[in-house]
Amino acid sequence: MPSPQRFSGESIIIWSELDITISVPWYIGLMFRTRKVNGMLMQANAGTASKINIQILNNYVQFEVYSGMTQVASLKMTQSRVSDGEWHHLLIELKSAKDGKDIKYLAVMSLDYGMYQSTVQIGNQLPGLKMKSIIVGGVSGDQVSVQQGFYGCMQNEHSKLKRIAFCHQGVRMGETSTNIATLNMKQAIKINVKEGCEVDNPCDSNPCPQHSYCSDDWDSYSCVCDPGYFGRDCVDVCNLNPCEHVSTCVHKPSSSHGYTCECGQSYYGQYCESKIDLPCPRGWWGNPICGPCNCETSKGFDPDCNKTNGECHCKANYYRPQSSDTCYPCDCFPSGSHTRSCDMETGQCPCKPGVIGRQCNRCDNPFAEVTARGCEVIYNGCPKAFEAGIWWPQTKFGQPAAVPCPKGSVGKKALSNFVVSVAQALLARNEKLHRNETILDGDKTIQIVRVLQNATKYTHSLYGNDVKTAYQMMIRVLQYESQQQGFDLAATRDVEFNENIIKVGSALLDPSNKEQWEQIQRTEGGTAHLLRHYEDYFNNVAQNMKKTYMRPFVIVAANMIIAVDIFDKSNFTGARIPRFHEIKEDYPKDLESSVVFPDTLFRPSDRKAVPTMRPSNQKLSSKVNNDARSPESMFTKRRKRHPDDSTHHTVAMVIIYRSLGHLLPENYDPDRRSLRLPNRPIINTPVVSTAIHSDGELPPNLVEKPIIVEYTMLETEERTKPVCVFWNHSIMIGGTGAWSSRGCELFSRNQSHIACQCNHLTSFAVLMDISKREVGDPRLVPQWDGIWSSGTFKELWN
Repeated sequence: MPSPQRFSGESIIIWSELDITISVPWYIGLMFRTRKVNGMLMQANAGTASKINIQILNNYVQFEVYSGMTQVASLKMTQSRVSDGEWHHLLIELKSAKDGKDIKYLAVMSLDYGMYQSTVQIGNQLPGLKMKSIIVGGVSGDQVSVQQGFYGCMQNEHSKLKRIAFCHQGVRMGETSTNIATLNMKQAIKINVKEGCEVDNPCDSNPCPQHSYCSDDWDSYSCVCDPGYFGRDCVDVCNLNPCEHVSTCVHKPSSSHGYTCECGQSYYGQYCESKIDLPCPRGWWGNPICGPCNCETSKGFDPDCNKTNGECHCKANYYRPQSSDTCYPCDCFPSGSHTRSCDMETGQCPCKPGVIGRQCNRCDNPFAEVTARGCEVIYNGCPKAFEAGIWWPQTKFGQPAAVPCPKGSVGKKALSNFVVSVAQALLARNEKLHRNETILDGDKTIQIVRVLQNATKYTHSLYGNDVKTAYQMMIRVLQYESQQQGFDLAATRDVEFNENIIKVGSALLDPSNKEQWEQIQRTEGGTAHLLRHYEDYFNNVAQNMKKTYMRPFVIVAANMIIAVDIFDKSNFTGARIPRFHEIKEDYPKDLESSVVFPDTLFRPSDRKAVPTMRPSNQKLSSKVNNDARSPESMFTKRRKRHPDDSTHHTVAMVIIYRSLGHLLPENYDPDRRSLRLPNRPIINTPVVSTAIHSDGELPPNLVEKPIIVEYTMLETEERTKPVCVFWNHSIMIGGTGAWSSRGCELFSRNQSHIACQCNHLTSFAVLMDISKREVGDPRLVPQWDGIWSSGTFKELWN
């Protein structure tokens, strides 16, 4: 079916005497739209008594396999209703999978380009059978009468495909070198099928009441009342007398409600509900003596204030987020929003049907654009879209959208169709999660993270809304996975899940996104919340390592590294994580920081902790080369582990964030007794997160046995006065936390590296002052139980 076909419920298309043998993989796909809750989309008959049914049953797509009268498999896609009049894409793949030594056959049903997906086992009857007939649009035994007829439009895609290239309606089909299956309309029997998908305009009969206009919704219609009229019959609001205190209701289409109340003397307000009984003029308040309001108009506040208590409020069409001292403009998109006003706290504008986004400037369908009537699907190209603060024009498929740069700039701004489609699809799913229209599960988290990883991998730079959408999706995924246990963790079912989690985080925390994070952190937790959820998720992974038989791993990305290892407590001689000399991949040298767990970590708590390595008489090195020595030079060779004895093992986790310190809010512990803040503070190292987990045991007492965090400084010039700090999530400054130095102290320092000693486990960094380098400051020399020599630090770093 190269073009859409119109089915009336008494229409079918039949292909018979087909010379096609079913082999795997096997694909069947089509596009359809309907407003009916039931109807047979396709029936495929194979062999002597096998058949495949694809139908709409009670609003949902259902796939069935029969062998004779026996139902072999049934799968219903309940995640999305399809009787909404919109085009829906359906693809079914028959494939094989190994089950031990046996082979099982599966059907994977994908709806709307993989937005929803389910799988069912189909037995082994179909592969190898010859296809007898394909019936589209219903069921017919005599090729005359039609049962379970489909009412709507349909566009076939293909069966037996090896390569699939998607377009805006259906599939452009690729071919295999053998066993090509082409469904030719000239070889088909067509009964009551019409070309095209045009239907009569239901608005031609003028079904809507006076003071409204009719909206053609394809095979349906809706009545939209004029401003100032409402309800099913579009009643004149002034007939209901909404105005109070002998005031007059007057129609005004340009106002937010379509009418205004003309108040009498001494009354004011939208409905003339408030009495003017205070003598103060605008901008003043009080009784009997008036004083100035002093509202900060530069921060979006109205110059006038509450006449009774002097409290300031936002200007009209502005909103103020919780815990914010600034009002921001609603900026509601006129075409997509009912009014210019928005929610006073969230800033959410009232959107028209199908329109989403805080400003009502997006569609929940990635192939639709915002119009005065709501969202409308565009079939001949990519829709007009709002990205990175710019309206991108409607563009033909395969062409880039380009707009002139703003005044004062040169060049052209371009946006790929793919980026727009992916961003809009992610945004639509994020909006549905926010509105509780769908819920997360393990399969969805795998799919979301995979899409995010692909989107960030192939996008050179992320725009503000891209970062915000990806951040919100990652928060939801990490929060969900942090609550899973054992084999419910997505990482136990997808070997690439943890790697995708790290790579998406690395892309979001790239230094180039600093401006976008600053914008996000005006109203949301931002990077501090992302850090907290990464800590919670990988702590949960560490807790489940032994029970899920996961092995130690290291994942390297441009701005993040994670290393998870397992220690044998009964034979523990100290460890440094990560072991950079064992990492084969290239990584930025800025990430070369690590955590040293002392050999006393698991000894009884009454023993005093001692340095992990003995000082030597070598000179202090200005550069560290972790590959110069093997780990055996620092730690004695370990004995073989005994994995069957889980109580003898501890899981250690270390995450290194290269640029997070510059993206976190500049919040500091207000208790100056616990943090001596430099004059011009700056984080000058990566942020290093660490945790330890032992099944059924309390964590080690780090007060007596502190860990050592070793850092490579990001800048070596003009950086002085190092302070070892950690991000304290419990300090409620801005609701995100702050840097504190409790429990951490400087251990050692040279020209390029710093080591800190801490008696707790969290996320650490080093705060420094931007000034000329200190020379010969004796406070930088650590104190040992014995004689300190400069060679010790070199040995420690090697």
